Amino acid sequence: MAWFLCVYGGQSFELYQTDKQIWRMPVLVLTRKMDESITIGNDITVSVLEIKGNKVKLGIDAPKQTSIHRTEIYTAIIEENIKAANAPQDLTIILDGEL
Repeated sequence: MAWFLCVYGGQSFELYQTDKQIWRMPVLVLTRKMDESITIGNDITVSVLEIKGNKVKLGIDAPKQTSIHRTEIYTAIIEENIKAANAPQDLTIILDGEL
């Protein structure tokens, strides 16, 4: 599984690839400067706290129940969930070394 951001014809798209299909979804691209922010919905704010070279430090103010992950961590979580969902229901297969 892979995630990509690409720009085509002046529009940005997020590409989501599984083993069988590629999904293409429009992506909103915004420009922010130091100490500026964006608001998502009614209760999430993402602020630019620091810019050093090619690194940007973001601050995220969101409700406690909102999961927030770096994309590479989120992708790893999804991949592990898919593996777990495909695991045999009968764990004795694994324990007996048949797998």
